[in-house]
Amino acid sequence: MTESVAKEHATQQVAETLIGGDDLKQVTQKKEDCKNEKESVDYRLLSLVRSQITKIEKGTGGIKKSYDTIKKIESNFKLICELSKNSAVLIDNYDTIRNANKIKRNLKRTSEELTGILEIPEKIENVEILLEQDESMFKIYTELCHLMKFRKQCYILIEKKTDNEEVKVDRFDKPFVFSPEKVKQSPLMIHLKKIKELSDEFLEKLWGQVEDILPLSQDDPTAVIQTMKVIYVEDQIHASLVDELDYKATFQYHLKNFVVSRFQKAKHNAENIHEQLKEVTEVIQDLEKIQTHVEPCVPKVYNITEFFANLYHNQIYLMLSNFKKKQTKLSVDGILSLINWVKKYRETLMKLEIPESNPPLLEDLGFFIKEYVSHMKKNMKQWSLNILKIDNKKCENSDFSKTYSTSTPVDLFISVNTQIETAYKTGGGGFFLFEMACAVAEVLTFFQNKLRGNLSEEKNNQNFDYLCATMNDADKCRESTMNLKDYLLTHLDPLWEKRVFTYDFDDEDDDYNENNENNNKDQEIEEEREIEKENFEIQKQNTRILNLDTVGDGFSELSKNSINRMIKLFYNDLEETFNSLFSEQWYDEESELISTTIIETFRDYLKSMKGGAIFTHLFKKIVNQTIDLFLIQYLTHLMNGQKKLEENTEKIIIEDIERYEEFFFEYLGKKVYSKFEPLRLFAELATSSLTTIIMPLGKIINKYPDFKIELAEAVLAKRIDFDRKSFLQQLETFKQNQKNNSTNPKNENTRTSIFSKLKIQN
Repeated sequence: MTESVAKEHATQQVAETLIGGDDLKQVTQKKEDCKNEKESVDYRLLSLVRSQITKIEKGTGGIKKSYDTIKKIESNFKLICELSKNSAVLIDNYDTIRNANKIKRNLKRTSEELTGILEIPEKIENVEILLEQDESMFKIYTELCHLMKFRKQCYILIEKKTDNEEVKVDRFDKPFVFSPEKVKQSPLMIHLKKIKELSDEFLEKLWGQVEDILPLSQDDPTAVIQTMKVIYVEDQIHASLVDELDYKATFQYHLKNFVVSRFQKAKHNAENIHEQLKEVTEVIQDLEKIQTHVEPCVPKVYNITEFFANLYHNQIYLMLSNFKKKQTKLSVDGILSLINWVKKYRETLMKLEIPESNPPLLEDLGFFIKEYVSHMKKNMKQWSLNILKIDNKKCENSDFSKTYSTSTPVDLFISVNTQIETAYKTGGGGFFLFEMACAVAEVLTFFQNKLRGNLSEEKNNQNFDYLCATMNDADKCRESTMNLKDYLLTHLDPLWEKRVFTYDFDDEDDDYNENNENNNKDQEIEEEREIEKENFEIQKQNTRILNLDTVGDGFSELSKNSINRMIKLFYNDLEETFNSLFSEQWYDEESELISTTIIETFRDYLKSMKGGAIFTHLFKKIVNQTIDLFLIQYLTHLMNGQKKLEENTEKIIIEDIERYEEFFFEYLGKKVYSKFEPLRLFAELATSSLTTIIMPLGKIINKYPDFKIELAEAVLAKRIDFDRKSFLQQLETFKQNQKNNSTNPKNENTRTSIFSKLKIQN
C-alpha cells in the first residue's frame, strides 16, 4: 500500500469515527490542495529566477568577450603601426612614391573638376530649356543651385587674388591655380554671367508665381506646391541662390503687392462709394478661396490664411481712413452702405473662423456712425415738428371727439423705429444700435418739450377734445417708448445692454391709485425712482447710459398734465355750483338740485369720453380724479362755508353721498364706496355729540394718518350747539397723542389721502 493510499484510508476511518467526518475530510483535502498549489508556485518562481540568471551570465560573458576583442584589436593596431614605421626605411624612394601618389590623386581630382567645368554649358542650356518649358520650379531650382554654387566658388577664388600673382587655393578639396587675368579673359566669365542671368530670371518667375498664387492655386495647385517648396527650403536651410536674401520676407512682400493691387483695381473701377464697396466685396471673397485652395499648398508655418486676412484688414482700415479724411462728407446712403458692408465683412470672417485683426475698425467706423446718427437726429427732430404741425392743422379743421387721438404717436414712432430697425439690420446689436437709440431718446425728449409747449397754450388747454387727444397720444407714446426699451434689451449685445438704464421694480404708473394703500405704494415708488435717478446721474458721469424710463416718465407726465387741465375744466364749469354747497340755497331743500347739476355735468363729460376711444386705465384715472375734485370741494365748503351747520346737515350729507355713489358706481363698481368713506367719516365727526366725538375722531385718525386735527377744529367750529371749551380740552389731548405718534419711530404709516389736499381758510 502506497503512502497516499494509506493517508486516504486513515482519513476515511477517522471521518467515519468522528462526528462531522465529512467536514474533516473536506478540510484535509483543502489543505492538500493548498500545499500542491504552493509547490507549483515555488517551482515556477525558481524556474523564472534561474532563467534570468542564465541570461545575465550570457550577457556578462558577451561583454567580456567584446572587451577582450577590443583589447586584441588595439594591440594589433599598435603592432601594425610599429611594423609600418620600422619597415618604412626598408623601402627605396619612399618620399618619391608618396609624392607620386599625391600627384595621382590630384590629377584624378583635377580631371573630375575639369569634367564638371566642361559640363557647365550643358547644364546652363538645360536650365534655359526648363525655364522656357515652365517645368517644375523646384526641379529648376535644384539644377540652378549646382550652377550657383560653382559660380560662388569661382568668385571666391577671384576675390582672393593678388595683383600680378597667381593664387593657389584649395577651394575644391584639391590644389587649383587661377591666373586672374586669364580667368577674366576666359569663356568662364561668360558662363558665370549667364548663370547669374538665369538665377535672376528664375527668381522673377518665382515671385511672379507668388503674386499669382490665388488663381494659380485654383488652376495648377502642384505649381504652387513646387514654388512654396523652393521658398521653404531657402527660408529654412538658406541654400542662398542670392546672398543675404530673406525669402520669407520677400515672399510676404510680393503677397502684399498682390493684395494692394487688388484693392487699387477695385478703387479704380468704381465711380462712387457704392460701386467701390461692391468691388471690395468681391475682393474679400478671396479669403474663402485662399482658405480652400491656397492654404493646403503652403506650409503651415506661414499661417497663410491669417497673413492674408491681416493684409486685407489693413487695406480695409486704410480705405475707411481715406473716406474719413476726404473733404467732401459721405452721403447718408453712403455711410449706411459702408456700415452695412463692414457688418457683412465681419460676418464673412466669422463664417471662415478668422479672428478680426488689428487695428480695430470700430474707431473709424464709429466716426461714420456718429456722422450718420447726428444727421438722422436732425432729420427726426424736423420730422417730429412736421408731424405736430400736420396734426395741429387737422385738429383745427376736423372733429376728433370720437377718437380723442391723432396720428402723432403712430407717425412719430414709425419714423424713429425705422431708424432703430435700420441700425440693427445694418450694424447688429452693437455700437450703431446703441448710438441710434440714444439719438432717438433725445428726439423723443425734444418732441415732449414741443408737445408740452402746445399744451400750455390757452387755446389748447381750454379745449376739452384737444386735452383728451393729448392725454391719449402721450400715453401711446409712453407705451411705445417702453416697447422700444424692451426691443433694445432684446437686441442689444450684452456689452451695450448693460448701458440701458432700467428701474429695479415694476412700473405701476398705469394703474391709478384707487385706494389709500395704492397712494402709499405710489409714494414709495416715487422715492425709489428718485434714488435710482441719483445713482443714474453718478453712473452717467463715467459711462454713457441710455435712460428710456425717464423718456417714458416724461410722456406719463404729459398725460397726467392733460388730465389735470381737464379736471380744471370740470371745476371751471361747476365753480358757481360748488360755491352753493352748504349755503342757504343748499339748506333750503335745494341740495338735490345742486347735486343733480354736478352729477349731470360730470355725466356729460364722462359719457363723451367713455363713448370715445379713451384708454380704459386713463378713463379710470379721470373718474378717480373727478371724485377727488368733488370731495375736495365738498369738504372745503363744509369746513369753510359761511353758514353754521344745522341739525339736518348730517341727513343732507348722507343723501348727497348716496346720490354720488349711485352715479359713480356705474364707472367704479363697489370701489366707489371706499372713495367716499373719508366724506362719511368726516360727516360723522362734524355731526357727532360731545360725548361721542372721541370715537369718530379716533376712527378717522387711525384710518387716515395724514388727517390733521385742525380740520376737525375747523368743521366743529361751524356748529352752534357745541361746547367749544370742552372740545378744546379734548382736542389738546388728541393733538398731543398725534404729536407723540408722529415722533414715534415705529409709526411708519405715511399714507396720504384726500385730507392732505384740504386747505383751511382763515
